[in-house]
Amino acid sequence: MNRTVHGIPWVVVLAVTRLLTHASICGNPLSPAQVRGIVVHWLSFAHVRTIASNDRGFDRFAGIKRINPLA
Repeated sequence: MNRTVHGIPWVVVLAVTRLLTHASICGNPLSPAQVRGIVVHWLSFAHVRTIASNDRGFDRFAGIKRINPLA
């Protein structure tokens, strides 16, 4: 069984919200409620989680594999 978990940083959720609701960027911008629905849908999948940080301090916890998204 594949136990890969995909993490979405909160800053990405905020950026997606900002971009998809901005009239100058999207010809047909979504409402904040519509974007929230999209994000809630993403998070409804068992393998998707929100993450807060790329802080190396998380390396001290056994069982957590941190993948640097900036590398």
